[in-house]
Amino acid sequence: IGEAEKQFGKLKPKRILDIGCGTGFNTATFARIFPDAEVYGIDVAAGLLRWGHARCESEGVPIHLSQMSTANMDFEDGSFDLVASTIWGHETTPQILSDSIAEIWRVLKPGGISFHMDVPNQPGYQGLVDQVLNDWQIRHNGEPFWMGWAEADLPGLMTAAGYPEDCQFSGYRKRTQGVGDWFVHGAQKPA
Repeated sequence: IGEAEKQFGKLKPKRILDIGCGTGFNTATFARIFPDAEVYGIDVAAGLLRWGHARCESEGVPIHLSQMSTANMDFEDGSFDLVASTIWGHETTPQILSDSIAEIWRVLKPGGISFHMDVPNQPGYQGLVDQVLNDWQIRHNGEPFWMGWAEADLPGLMTAAGYPEDCQFSGYRKRTQGVGDWFVHGAQKPA
C-alpha cells in the first residue's frame, strides 16, 4: 500500500481486488489496512485459496477468496476502486498477461487505481549477474513464464487494452525491505 500511496496519495478504496492472491496473505493485509472495504482475492490455485480461506477465517479477517482466472474475471464492469497484485505477472503466460491487463481495466471503476508490483522485468535494466540468475530461474526453479514477463512491454499492453497513456505508470522502485528493486506498473482510470 505504501508504494501505491507514493504514486497516488492517501487511498480510501471501498472495494479491493487482489489478483493472483495465492494464500491471501496480501489480501488479508488489505482487509486489515482498510477495515471498511470489501476485499476480494482471486487465484487459479484451489489449494492455496482453501488454505488462505481457513487461515483468514481463523484470524477473523473478512475477505472473499475465489478460484478465477484474471484473464476472464466474473465481476461486473467498474466493480473495484483498487485492483492490485504482488509478484503475479511473472507467474503467467504472455497471452494471459495481455488478456488480464484488459480485464483489470474493465473491472476498475472510474477514478480507480490499478497497481502491480513484481520482479524487475527488463533484461536491459538488469546487470549480467541478474540476467544469469533469471535464466537459472527459468531452467531450474520452475519459472517457465519468467522470460515472457521479462520481455513484456507493459506500457504497450496497457495502451492496447485501452488505458490512456497519460494515466499509466511503470518503472522501478527500490524495495523498502531487502535488497533490489520492484517493477511497478498500473494506472488510474479517468473519472
